Amino acid sequence: MATLIVAGLSARIMAEAASQDGWDVVALDAFGDTDTRRCAAAWHAIGQPDGMGVSPERTRRALAQFAADAEVIGWVAGSGFEGLSRWLADTPLPLIGTPPAALQRLRDPLCWFTALQDLALPCPDSRMQPPAQPRGWLCKSLHACGGSHVRPASEQDTPAPGRYWQRWHPGQAMSTLFVAHAAGTVCLGHNLQDSRPGQLGEAPCPWLYQGAIGPVSLPTSVDHALRHAIQALTHHFGLRGLCSLDFLLDGESIRLLEVNARPTATWPLYAEAGPLMSAHVAASLAQPLPALQTPPTPSGLTTLFTSRPLQITTAVHDALLQRPWVHDIPEPGTRLTAHMPLCTLSAQGSHPAEVRARLSARRDTLQRHLATLPSTGPFHVSPAPHA
Repeated sequence: MATLIVAGLSARIMAEAASQDGWDVVALDAFGDTDTRRCAAAWHAIGQPDGMGVSPERTRRALAQFAADAEVIGWVAGSGFEGLSRWLADTPLPLIGTPPAALQRLRDPLCWFTALQDLALPCPDSRMQPPAQPRGWLCKSLHACGGSHVRPASEQDTPAPGRYWQRWHPGQAMSTLFVAHAAGTVCLGHNLQDSRPGQLGEAPCPWLYQGAIGPVSLPTSVDHALRHAIQALTHHFGLRGLCSLDFLLDGESIRLLEVNARPTATWPLYAEAGPLMSAHVAASLAQPLPALQTPPTPSGLTTLFTSRPLQITTAVHDALLQRPWVHDIPEPGTRLTAHMPLCTLSAQGSHPAEVRARLSARRDTLQRHLATLPSTGPFHVSPAPHA
């Protein structure tokens, strides 16, 4: 089987999906978690020294090691490359997914919001310069991910690459996972996003992404509006492969926020949809898509965070590893700073409320067990995502 390289802040989701679809996998990421290494033939570290980003130099060196390997068909970029779209245009191996030129346009706020206006697609009031009165406005960046960049606007704000200002609106944060192909799009489903106050390292994050539940049902009018928007954006930007559209839902009104033209954290919610990595590759190479379908019942994810600096002991590692609903498991000896992700929890159910209840129960079970282990100390565990 051909070899596929997957790279990002965390490559575990992509590595597992590629392995399940029959690819030989090389994983590049910042963490090297046990379950990432378990499904990859090789793993290479590409994180920044502070662990808070992807290093372009380390990524290039890792990719260059496989440039002469005829079995390697290319590489897939996950999260962490949002501010590196120009860099993506010149890598040692072909990028599989939305072309770098299209990514540059997507990550340019002026280009993005101009496109929404030209396509008559709804979005919050947005501007490229800080508002004279910051109250009621948010400062955001298209060069970051996970909500870590979103904060209330202030009088000290100044323009920067990728930065823009957006009026705050009420509504449920949501996303739609889809496959973009030259022949059209396949909408896989809609997801409830859990974005709320948290902390990542030393930085407070008022709207930090901490989990999701999906697929969930939406009113027919909303579903049709989202499918129309996805089709229009795919054609306008030339999107290819797995992508996600983030939006706010207020009643039956939607406001589009951004497109993540890459595999996203909601991918595992669609494990029953079909061979998604194969679909991503096929869409990128203009090949016929495999059969895909929306899962009949929802799944959920939530993140467990440390509350203080922590070294992963063998006991902690084994406690995480023995539970099949725990993912992104750090290797023994890993040192985590305070307010960093420890692992991800998953659950399934017949409806979103049942998924939330199971996530909460598993969170409590794991928290109680970890508290009994020596040298682990207290943990902060994210509550289950809420509607």
